[in-house]
Amino acid sequence: MRGVFLGLLIALAATAASPPSITSPATLLGGTEYESYSTTLTATGGTGSYTWSVTSDTPMTLPEGTTLNPSTGAITGTPTGSGYYIVNFQVTDSAVATAQAQITIPISGNQNLGSCTFFPADNVWRQRIDGLPVHAQSAVWNSIYHNATLHPDFGTQDGIPFMTVGAGQALTTVTIDPDNGYPDESDFGVNTSGPTAVPIPPDAPIEGTDASSDDRHVLTVDTSACLLYEMFYALLPAWTADSSALFNLNSNALRPDGYTSTDAAGLPIVPGLVSYDEVAGGAITHALRMTMQNTQNSYLWPARHKAGTSGTQKPPMGARIRLRTSAGVNARIAGLSPTDQVIATALQQYGAFIADNGGSGFFTGVPDARWSDDD
Repeated sequence: MRGVFLGLLIALAATAASPPSITSPATLLGGTEYESYSTTLTATGGTGSYTWSVTSDTPMTLPEGTTLNPSTGAITGTPTGSGYYIVNFQVTDSAVATAQAQITIPISGNQNLGSCTFFPADNVWRQRIDGLPVHAQSAVWNSIYHNATLHPDFGTQDGIPFMTVGAGQALTTVTIDPDNGYPDESDFGVNTSGPTAVPIPPDAPIEGTDASSDDRHVLTVDTSACLLYEMFYALLPAWTADSSALFNLNSNALRPDGYTSTDAAGLPIVPGLVSYDEVAGGAITHALRMTMQNTQNSYLWPARHKAGTSGTQKPPMGARIRLRTSAGVNARIAGLSPTDQVIATALQQYGAFIADNGGSGFFTGVPDARWSDDD
């Protein structure tokens, strides 16, 4: 009996010493921005019950709008951002033994506008330009940037996110910085002549992560009123921004002449973004938003604002750039990936507005977990 008893003790000790192990896959079930999400982390081994947590050295947090249940490992909520969220999880058993794993949570973008569209069908953003003559200064401007490489400034994490809200969205007070901002040219917020409270949620996604260098755009579409709210250099915990702009998506009205927006050109941002869903659908039917490092100190319609230097060698804000439709260009496009072919064709047919200063030839899109960062 003594030998059997010792054997049981040894077996029990070996079982108690076995640490827990996280068995969830490296990539969890995917979700969609602004739609209910639920998945549960799993583990095996260890002693007693588990406690789940996100480690302090995690590369990223959980998707905005979701929470982790420490007792069950359930991740639930309504994501308000999109992209690949790479999170370090830890499970701790009753004996305080732990296991960690880095797990990716893919959240796809959602640009469902309900009954709204990005401006009427005859809006300039939605007009093809492949049959129009070139500007008289086209050759001069092209000589400045003919070596520039077109660059998609978006991917699984990068880009400018936007969100949609519906009827009943609570109003939040916004303050436009009176010292460093542009309250006189802004449409909403404290220190402007417009409303001070608007339907921008406190958890709306912010472009970028670096408060010292990123533009930190916050873009919100109210699908119940078809209104687009945009902010530049937005900061929390209470919304403050350097500028704000409000656009009626049912109207072709431009901003007042000489007014900036949340882009230097005084144009809206969201209508020029590339989304995954439209590319997957096989066609982009609007102009794109593009940045150039240097622009001249003037602007072309439909831009309303300038931000550049003297001289006419560089293109102005609002200039619309397009790809040639020559046989050589078409042959090069034919060799691109299906995704890049759709974008390149849009640049031939609809072109891109120079909307802001930044990387030359950078065109902007919405971050989405379904993009390929290697394309």
